[in-house]
Amino acid sequence: MARRPNTSNPTSSIEGMINVMQQQHAAQVPQNHDCLSDFMMHNPSKFNGEATPDEADAWIRKIEKIFKAIACPEKQKLVYASFLLVDGADYWWDGMQQMMEARCEAINWASFRTRFLERYFPDSYKFQREAEFLVLQQGKMTVQTYVDRFEYLARFVSQKMSEEYRCRRFQGGLRPELRIVIVPLKIKEFPTLVEKTKMVEQLQVDLSLDVRTQKGSFSGEKQQRKPYDRPQQFSCGKTDGKRCFICNNLGHFARACSERKLVTGPQQQKSSGGKPTAARRAFVMSDVKAAQSDLRDTKLQTGVFTLHEIKVATNNFDVSNKIGEGGFGPVYKGILPNGKPVAVKQLSSNSDQGTREFINEIGMISALQHPNLVKLYGCCVEGDQLLLVYEYMENNSLEHALFDSEDRHLKLNWATRKNICIGIARGLAFLHEESRLKVVHRDFKTSNVLLDEDLNPKISDFGLARLRVGDNTHISTRTAGTWGYMAPEYAMHGYLTEKADVFSFGVVISEIVSGKRNTIRQSKGEAFNLLDWARLLNERGNIMELVDPKLNLYFYNEIRLVIKVALHCTHVNSSYRPSMSSVLSMLEGRTMVPEFASQCSEVMDEMKLELMKEYYSEMDENKTNNRRSLSLTKGVPWTDSSSTATDINVAHLDA
Repeated sequence: MARRPNTSNPTSSIEGMINVMQQQHAAQVPQNHDCLSDFMMHNPSKFNGEATPDEADAWIRKIEKIFKAIACPEKQKLVYASFLLVDGADYWWDGMQQMMEARCEAINWASFRTRFLERYFPDSYKFQREAEFLVLQQGKMTVQTYVDRFEYLARFVSQKMSEEYRCRRFQGGLRPELRIVIVPLKIKEFPTLVEKTKMVEQLQVDLSLDVRTQKGSFSGEKQQRKPYDRPQQFSCGKTDGKRCFICNNLGHFARACSERKLVTGPQQQKSSGGKPTAARRAFVMSDVKAAQSDLRDTKLQTGVFTLHEIKVATNNFDVSNKIGEGGFGPVYKGILPNGKPVAVKQLSSNSDQGTREFINEIGMISALQHPNLVKLYGCCVEGDQLLLVYEYMENNSLEHALFDSEDRHLKLNWATRKNICIGIARGLAFLHEESRLKVVHRDFKTSNVLLDEDLNPKISDFGLARLRVGDNTHISTRTAGTWGYMAPEYAMHGYLTEKADVFSFGVVISEIVSGKRNTIRQSKGEAFNLLDWARLLNERGNIMELVDPKLNLYFYNEIRLVIKVALHCTHVNSSYRPSMSSVLSMLEGRTMVPEFASQCSEVMDEMKLELMKEYYSEMDENKTNNRRSLSLTKGVPWTDSSSTATDINVAHLDA
């Protein structure tokens, strides 16, 4: 394309160009003379190497908007924009002209815009926008505003994004009430995802207006509502979009669900027979004042169960349905009226510490929805009972899958183990970075990773979880967790950041690869564990000795990559540990794993190495006698619950 020479009278050139553009578009958009005039007035005279990135970006976005308004053909966009730049941005246009002359057939508006942005956006500006993209959250924005901001920032991402990653990142920034509906749909096309999200948002707005109208919120009359004016509620607690919160199926609201249990608004007197009334069945608060106060302040996003419903589901807490015992108390299997199995975690209200953690777990999990987090169906606070109702996990915990006796544990091949590593990395990355609540789990271990029927991992037990509020870099708290999984800075000083979870994750994936516990052994005043062995083997170049003998070394490269990630995650210095999003990227092969430089001040001698080999060999031989006695039957799906802050779980020394 030839360069247009500068004229002595720029105004006449602009007017002439307007006339040409008018003639070309007269048949299509004759009413857009003002738009064309506005467009031609955007002469970037200050673009002689002096424009700021914001000014350049504002200019390119503005003329793109005008292109859309005048229905400008794709081929003409380049001509019009080039005209403006020739008269105003000589410094930039020289390089652009050479590029266009060399690739006149391949050049189009997209490449023109890309070259323009590359010229005026320095690397520091691009990096800042890319960082904003990675942490973008919808917040109070409408979906359309969020989409506009999302697409604008996505232009600055250095690496080309796949459609799947774009969809996943978009969903991660949505508000929880939208994300809980959109994520289960598993939409993989970004335009479809945006369209569905807008539809769900509109449905929620319409539903909110409908409820407010029923409550009389828009009535001009200043009168006090009477009890029977309350809108009807259902045992699911709420509806969201077109997903029923009773049966969790799409296509209808909870009020149209055949499985609903209607709860009337007005309070009813107790009948002479002494049976609970409908109002009491809805949500009868316990006499424990602390629980009553905390639950009133907690914005639950789950359903509510009555004690009667849970007793029916668990056969009155029959001992044959007991599937575990944890820090809160016993865990029972139950069957809901619709046939759905659930796990019921029971806590006695006699423990003040337990009550606080119970309320914490309700509020925490009800606000967190992710495929790799255990789903909370609802809760019950009635009389002296504090109960949580979770989805039932058919394959128990990762701890049982790895460490049960030979005839009881699951046969996990490498593909399954790798999938488990990636799944729990996604769950922790969501807790740390993608959720609106920035959560530190604080007690992450194999017993807190549950496996569904397809062996997909889900993180459980948030009773010890802590939030990172505002710009706080860390949380100072009483130490609570499990020895062998706790990061050094947290175990010794109570210094808690998300890097403590990263350390625990490194321990867990080390156990997954090796098939051995991170067991502390003390012999003549010395102590070592699985991490010591891994670091020593890495220094000697024999890291593959760590691998479970049951695994096929055909996947040598993948296994070695996971071990390297584990070593980085368990670095003694928390500042050297990667974030969980970086860990996920390394496990999925999207980024390279740097070589691990050991920071150990001492190297174990040959005798200590032989002791380690002997000990772990002995563990494999005696696994049947040393397995934990938590589960009662082969198919039990639940495990140890969260510990309390005053009762730290000690890792088994003989396991």
